[in-house]
Amino acid sequence: MINKSTLLGRLARDPEIKEFSNGGKVCKLRIITSRSYPDPKTGEFQERTEGHNVAIYVDKIAERIHEKCCKGDIVFVEGPMETRRWTDQSDVTHYMTEVAIRPRLGGIRRLPTNRPSTERQDAITASDSSHALEQDTIPENSDDPFDEDFMNNGLGEFGSDLSSIDDDDFPI
Repeated sequence: MINKSTLLGRLARDPEIKEFSNGGKVCKLRIITSRSYPDPKTGEFQERTEGHNVAIYVDKIAERIHEKCCKGDIVFVEGPMETRRWTDQSDVTHYMTEVAIRPRLGGIRRLPTNRPSTERQDAITASDSSHALEQDTIPENSDDPFDEDFMNNGLGEFGSDLSSIDDDDFPI
């Protein structure tokens, strides 16, 4: 059986880090996706927007995403869906379904955009700025952001062991 979700969408808000009492971290994301479909009655195209929760449980990736990504960025996320259940103080049971990125399970990549820099992106050091600029723009001659170069540089590594990653492994 397979439990694998793939999302391509925009961040609805800035990534949020939560720390656990045992020292671990989780980075929470909200991703917005949309799809168009023809209305059966009128034939006009309608758009349906969905919000998705993502939780990153790999500390280094969580820190990197929190540091480098912000509301409006386009991200590609892949990982298993998980549903958590908890009961609050009023004895009400709550459920949360999310894509969970854990060691050896899932991954995330920020896609290039042509939008102006933000405060978070302005905080990049001078030595990183030229590298960051290259990553935040799509070449003018590129019609497809999913060209062969993009597909061969990192997307196939989502199943790899993420427990021994370096910052250079995730050039976000």
